Formats: sequence, C-alpha cells, structure tokens
Amino acid sequence: MTASTPACPLCGAGHFTDLGAHPDLPPDGRIVRCGACAHGYAVPVPDPAALAERYRSQYRSFRKEVPDLAYMDFMNLRAAAQIAFLRTGLPDDWAPARVLDVGCSAGSMLVALSATAGRLTGYEPDVQMARFAAHRLPTADIRATVCDPADLPAGEFDLITMSHVLEHVPTPVEFVRGLLRALAPGGRLFVEVPNEVPDELDALIRYGYRGHVHLSFFTPPTLVRCVEAAGGRVLRLRTAGPSFRDGSPVTELVRATATSRPKRPLIIRAARLLARPVSRGLRFRSAPPIPAPHPWNTLFAKESTDPAERIWVRALIEVSE
Repeated sequence: MTASTPACPLCGAGHFTDLGAHPDLPPDGRIVRCGACAHGYAVPVPDPAALAERYRSQYRSFRKEVPDLAYMDFMNLRAAAQIAFLRTGLPDDWAPARVLDVGCSAGSMLVALSATAGRLTGYEPDVQMARFAAHRLPTADIRATVCDPADLPAGEFDLITMSHVLEHVPTPVEFVRGLLRALAPGGRLFVEVPNEVPDELDALIRYGYRGHVHLSFFTPPTLVRCVEAAGGRVLRLRTAGPSFRDGSPVTELVRATATSRPKRPLIIRAARLLARPVSRGLRFRSAPPIPAPHPWNTLFAKESTDPAERIWVRALIEVSE
C-alpha cells in the first residue's frame, strides 16, 4: 500500500509504504517506510502536548522502569561502554567541562562524566527518574521536563549526549539541528538509538510489542542522513551491544519472549531479568558476594561496522564545516 502524505521527517518525500499498525498508537497509528530514503516512521504524528504528557507520566511506568539495582546495573554499564566509544579517536586528555545529557534517566551518564566535567545538565521528563538523578548528583542541574533544543543557549556545551531519545522525537532533523547549535566550538554530540533493522521492525508489528512509542525507526544509514540533514558530520559510527545473530542471552531471551508473551517490551525487560540475580545477591546477602562477571560487561562494549550486526547504533558527531 502506498500513500502521498505525510512527508518523511528526514528527507521530506511524500510517498511511503504502509508496513502495518503501530502497537503504541491505536487506533489509527501506522508504521510506514519512506519510498525515497527508506526511513521508517510513525503516522500520524501524535499531538506534541499529549506526547510530552505520556513521557512524563506513563512511559516508564508502563515499561516498569524504576531505579532499582537491576536497572542501575544496566544503565551504569551501558554508560561506561558509551563513554569508551565516544573517547575513541579523541585526545587522551579530552575532558568536556560543560555536559548536557538529553533524557538522562537516573543520571548514569552524568555520574560517569562528573569526575572531569565542571557543569552537568540533564533533562528527564519522568519525575521519579529526575529526582533520583538529582539525588545522585546534588550539584547538577536536573530538569524534570522534555528538552526543547530551541530553548538551549547557542554554544553552551562541550558535549551533549542523547541515548534512546531521538526515536521518540516527532521532528528528528530539527531536534539534532538544535543540539548542534548548542555545541561550543569543537564540541561533540553523542547519539545512540535502537537499530531497527527490517526483521526487528517486522517483529514489532507482527507481535504487537508495546512500550516503545517510537516515532522514528533508525538504521545506520538513516541516522547518518538525519545528522547530515541537520548540518552535522558523523565522525564515528558503529552498531553496538548484543548481536542479532550470535545467540547472545539477550537475543535468546527476546526470541523466547516473542514466542510466549509477544506484547512484553523487549530489551530493557530482558536486561532486568538477566541482571536481577546479581542485584538480588547484592541486596539480600549479609556478606558481599564474590564478584562475578556481569552478563552485560562484554555485550555492551561490543561494536561492529556491519549495519545489521548489533541492536544499537552509536554515533559521534560534530558540526559540519
């Protein structure tokens, strides 16, 4: 099925293929693929005010995301792997003084950067997560609201990070453009999004996975297109995390979930289930357990140049000259 509207949020083309119903946007929401650039996106776009309220009051509660030990294991390890990625290729003494994390959740990225950064700012629409982040970082400026890049001062930050946020934004090109404008000369933008390869997108539609509320479904080529359309240049791009194909614990758990309980959220639920035995040991034993390799230690740090290899896409970006 093809249609003529609405326009693709990346390239502006007006023709697309309808892939199926959007599980999170009933009754009329659809997932489509642009006929010009192959970007996947949701139509129609939800009302911005209603969308902001959903992220503020419903998104994390529906996904059962709370800052417990299992969740913090997941977020802390992922932040460490992300920082290792963005430092690759930069000078050893690179130490951004002014850092902004868009969608900071419980503050793991900001905590990891706090040793060198003199000023930390975070935006997090979920009030509980924002309070937890503020508790962890009393000197940081944590704002319990959705970030609007148009409100950010120009040239304000040396580093802006944004993990699993861009796929929720109705106008991703304009959003990235606003973040690039807020970078100081020589500043860097780090972005991570899910790698929504065709098989994964097909599974989301077929099984009706709820809880993602994605408005864009990025792959490495479409993320690059978004960045370049916004006036940025990708310095380094990798797929990262667990592989779609190597039989990792995440992949196997996701497959089992798809067979038995198709409407459960995917990666974060898998992460919490895998991390929970470690967390319970830390919480309930009278003596600390003998340290053991965490199931996520190696998975988070894995990277590939293959655009269809791993479940996340990581990009380090600068303002294009």
